[in-house]
Amino acid sequence: FYAGGDPDGDLTLERFALEISNLPAAAKIAYLGDVQIRRIHAEGDIQKAYLPKDPKPFFIPKRVATSIETDKGSIVLTNVYTLTADRLRKP
Repeated sequence: FYAGGDPDGDLTLERFALEISNLPAAAKIAYLGDVQIRRIHAEGDIQKAYLPKDPKPFFIPKRVATSIETDKGSIVLTNVYTLTADRLRKP
């Protein structure tokens, strides 16, 4: 996790990276069949979110990209999470 601070002096989490160990691992992937997973790496950006009537934020993913490398090829998954405008503002 990469931490920082916002203009108000509050702690922020900006992004993260994750590397999966203890590989290779056997798996079955729909269009590749039986494979050996050699590497899994995920990284993403984080955003603040607020619940109605709660002044304290919590952190949720904004974008997460995951790479899965196998003995038969690689898969890259990217997820983007969007909040509604009223949840992005500080109450």
